[in-house]
Amino acid sequence: SYLESQTGLNDPGQGAFWLGRAARRGHTSAQVYYGILRFQGKGVDPSETEAADWFERAATSGNPVAMNRLARIYAYGRGREQDYAAAAGWHLIARTLGVSDLALDQIVDGLDEETLAKARKLAEQYSTTLMAPSRDPARESP
Repeated sequence: SYLESQTGLNDPGQGAFWLGRAARRGHTSAQVYYGILRFQGKGVDPSETEAADWFERAATSGNPVAMNRLARIYAYGRGREQDYAAAAGWHLIARTLGVSDLALDQIVDGLDEETLAKARKLAEQYSTTLMAPSRDPARESP
């Protein structure tokens, strides 16, 4: 499996444990891979809802792979309510960041104008939030 080849561990439970720790500490790549393990139930109890939570955390941190994973969650209604506008919105951002997904491209291409307009609006909102500079209260004058 991917986890074994990347970590050298032959114990998926142990690999999932360490990935989970890194994910909880805010490592976005670990959040993506831990989400995949939760979705598939490899080395850890399967939970599509929790997997969606991990993908969302990493996506809102700006990880384009997580954005497409989250888009698939919404597109197929697994771990979240099915929402084509949200699926397309996340995918559109991931695509502008250079990460493609042919299955999601096909879903976006098949959307009606109203849903597509909603998706573009969501993508714009997500992008604005993602690209906003983080505020440093120590630098603001009283």
